[in-house]
Amino acid sequence: MVKNRHPRKDQLRHERIKYELARRGLSLAQIARQAGVGISAVSSVSIGRSRSTKIEQHLASALNMDAAQLFPERYPDTSKGAPK
Repeated sequence: MVKNRHPRKDQLRHERIKYELARRGLSLAQIARQAGVGISAVSSVSIGRSRSTKIEQHLASALNMDAAQLFPERYPDTSKGAPK
């Protein structure tokens, strides 16, 4: 289980994800079906209580984003220190 260090920030992101999905005619339940998992698993990842690369990718894809854009704290920037 992931320790929730920023509950307010995570809750705001969760609400934004639900809002953006709804704008696209989607829901967390539909994402769960697509990913082959339960809605509670999708909600738990969205709200920051747990982590699943598979679910993060499904959510991001539904929002036309990369998982690293949607969950930047979960995907550290690997370009730091790379030669320019």
